[in-house]
Amino acid sequence: MLTFVNTAIDRLQRAFPPNRIVVLLTPLLFVPAAGFASASVAQLVPGVQFDPVEVTAVFVAGAAAALAKAYKWLDGWQRDEARKQGDG
Repeated sequence: MLTFVNTAIDRLQRAFPPNRIVVLLTPLLFVPAAGFASASVAQLVPGVQFDPVEVTAVFVAGAAAALAKAYKWLDGWQRDEARKQGDG
């Protein structure tokens, strides 16, 4: 049973390495979640009132930060892959 599980995990990791997961989930999950979280926090700050345009700007800033982090991670992944192959 353990051998079957290890084989399944190996196949899954080959089919979906971390870089593919990041590429797939960043626009679908991570960016909207970061925007929603940042906009929610901005609305919950006590004593500060934001109009809808400002909340939208905070949403976009949070989403852009998540997108930048994903780009930076993928750039590092590619550099590491190139180093492993001896290309860089």
